[in-house]
Amino acid sequence: MSQPNHNSPSPSANTDDGVAALAYLAAATWRFRRGLICGGTIGALMGAAWTFTRPDQFTASVVAMPPSAESKLGGLSALALTALPTLSLNSSHGSTQQIVAILESRHLQALLIDRAGLGDDYVSSSRDQRLEAFAEDFRVDHDPISGRILWSYRHRNPGKAAEVATLAGDLLQVRLQELTRSGIGAERAFLEGQLQLSSQRLQKAYSRRAEFLTANNVIDVDVQVRTTIEALADLQARRIVTDIELRAQRAAGAGEANAQQAYLSATIAEIDRELATYLDKSAHGGGGGLLLGLKDLPTVTITYLDLLREIKTQEAVTAQLVSQVESFRIQEARSVEGVTIVDPAMVPDSPSGPRRALSIAMASFLGALGGFLSSLALRSLKGRNPAEVHPSSQGDPTA
Repeated sequence: MSQPNHNSPSPSANTDDGVAALAYLAAATWRFRRGLICGGTIGALMGAAWTFTRPDQFTASVVAMPPSAESKLGGLSALALTALPTLSLNSSHGSTQQIVAILESRHLQALLIDRAGLGDDYVSSSRDQRLEAFAEDFRVDHDPISGRILWSYRHRNPGKAAEVATLAGDLLQVRLQELTRSGIGAERAFLEGQLQLSSQRLQKAYSRRAEFLTANNVIDVDVQVRTTIEALADLQARRIVTDIELRAQRAAGAGEANAQQAYLSATIAEIDRELATYLDKSAHGGGGGLLLGLKDLPTVTITYLDLLREIKTQEAVTAQLVSQVESFRIQEARSVEGVTIVDPAMVPDSPSGPRRALSIAMASFLGALGGFLSSLALRSLKGRNPAEVHPSSQGDPTA
């Protein structure tokens, strides 16, 4: 049977140690009370001197919402995107991230310093240091869920704080319009380039058709084909009728020397020669007039239809591009909707800083801590070990 471990500390022993440690801490605090009081007092005085020498700071803020998605594209631009789905406006214009980036940009902050006359407030040897100092007073924040954007400016003059916050919103609207119109202008320039290319292709198609019509003695394919077919049908009908009449006379028993039969035979031979002429005649072989060579009718018709299809296609593309260019020009001329100011800047009536009470309290704590540590160090230098002050040791710990 195992024996109980008499060396393990009991709960009562742990409690006694905790009480002893607290007693030691209280005794040490009492012993070095003068250092604590002096350090805390000095810290409080220094904190008060520092915070009361600083001027009051006033903060003015603005709350805004980005443009809605529908306002980024007008009706005409939406039609443009429908007709040419490969082209689109930059949908990032007016987004929350873009607005925050504009507000935090060095370009806009430099404009704020110049327009608001803040050069004397941010005196520095370099432009970068001046912008960094301004960024400490100009804050931008946003809520990614609701899209709410907030920017604020801190200044010793409450009126100037409200002025700069309002001016930031005005410059933001201007910059947004510049970026949006720049994007639309780029799309319009691209469309104008495509329109110029399409017009050139259309002119080339017109030229190829004219050259084809001239080379093939073609005036109007539809009319000429119809006229040629009607002429051939008329010749064929005349031959059939003449042949029937000749066979009828032969069936009646008339001789070959009959003058009427000779005339009919000569007529049939003449019609056959004309038919052979049109059946074998090539369109390149001349002939003129409205009749085309029957042998070349398929080639002429197919080639003409290819040229006509190319012309119609280029005409449709050109018409659509003209409509799109006009739409983008109108959209570019329209006023672009900017951010919606939900809560405009107002002149603050109470300072936002410095927080004097908090500064004095922190300075007092740090001073008291410094006084305590200084007292410990001085006592160590005198050759006395603070550990001897433990309540378990002999003697009065407050001695």
